[in-house]
Amino acid sequence: MNDEEELANAQEQAQEAKQTYEDYSEEFEEIKQTEVRQLNKEQQKV
Repeated sequence: MNDEEELANAQEQAQEAKQTYEDYSEEFEEIKQTEVRQLNKEQQKV
């Protein structure tokens, strides 16, 4: 494998990692908001 191929592979892996990170970030944000809404509901009952 030459340097250009290695660079292309590294860039592809970096792009995949970035996409995975963004997907997890979105999912985490949704979970967090759901939990906040749940807490707010519980606090209103008190």
